[in-house]
Amino acid sequence: MFSRNLRLSAAWVAVVVFVLQPQFLLAEPPAAPSDMQVPIVDVALGQHGVLFGQLVDSQGRQLPKTEIQLSNRLGQWSTYTDDQGNFRFDGLAGSTYQVQAAGQTKIVRAWAEGTAPPRAVQGLLLVQDSSVVRGQHCGSPVCGSMVRYAKHPLANPFIFGGLVLGAIAIPVAIHNSGHHETPAST
Repeated sequence: MFSRNLRLSAAWVAVVVFVLQPQFLLAEPPAAPSDMQVPIVDVALGQHGVLFGQLVDSQGRQLPKTEIQLSNRLGQWSTYTDDQGNFRFDGLAGSTYQVQAAGQTKIVRAWAEGTAPPRAVQGLLLVQDSSVVRGQHCGSPVCGSMVRYAKHPLANPFIFGGLVLGAIAIPVAIHNSGHHETPAST
């Protein structure tokens, strides 16, 4: 009787975990600001070290009169976008810069004229509020420990073992649920 209850309990646990709460396997917690990677963009500087770009919102609308800050280990520069969201920095040398505007940060590898790699862009496009949402965080500490296995859940031995246990326990529990033992008569 005890083993029958144990099998039935295992079946219910498997149903609850794998059917009713699939976000345990697939959800990612939101990244903390320190965990977020800052995008790096290769940009070809124009003649005389000109870096130009445009600031838009997530809908593609230009953002006028917004401050753009540029910095590296040698200095800091600041400018504002014009009415079409365009901005420009003059006299820059090839270097790595940090660009901040409208709550966004990008790292720019600026290449002197004629030295840029083929993938380098001619101008910088900054998009305000371009965050990407990849799923839901379930809010449970159980989810947090399973996140590292979210892309390959069967790599987690506990998930794989749970699936095997469920594949065995559920049919056994269903099969045994219809059979009631009758006491033997003497």
